[in-house]
Amino acid sequence: MADEKAWREFDDDISMMLENTLKGTSKRKLEVMGDLIYDFGKVRFGTVESRQQRPEPTPNRRQKEISRLRKELRALKHQWNKAGPEEKPGLAQLREQARTKLMSLRRAESQRKKRKKREQSRRSFFMNPHHFTKKLFEQSKSGELSVPQEELEDHLKETYSDQQRQVPMPNITGLVTPT
Repeated sequence: MADEKAWREFDDDISMMLENTLKGTSKRKLEVMGDLIYDFGKVRFGTVESRQQRPEPTPNRRQKEISRLRKELRALKHQWNKAGPEEKPGLAQLREQARTKLMSLRRAESQRKKRKKREQSRRSFFMNPHHFTKKLFEQSKSGELSVPQEELEDHLKETYSDQQRQVPMPNITGLVTPT
């Protein structure tokens, strides 16, 4: 693709083709020109295959179980709302069992994610310690500057400039001068 001669030939050929093909209104020319240049370039140089995107990760066994328990809890809640007074204690017990199981699964999943994040941090540190520490201590930038540049420059000039910079300082008694 970096071959300059091939690109010059392409430019000359496409210019000639466009002069011959594009006759008519400017609207028609604009509609046809992009497609024509693309197709001609595709035939001449080919296309670059894009990388395939990763498929979405499938949930692991624990995540599937968590989603199943959430659905079960929702169904138990609806049953509890519709149930009579004699059925409610049993449904409440079932809900409590499902909640405890859900809490333990979520805790285990959270620990797994923390372990994975810790391992990635460790790997990143050993690959490039300088970059890792720089990224660690760098403050994240947030917000948007909504002040005009002139106003900002005026403020900085007023705040940080010294009007009497050219005036020499008087001698101060008791001040040690560097040697």
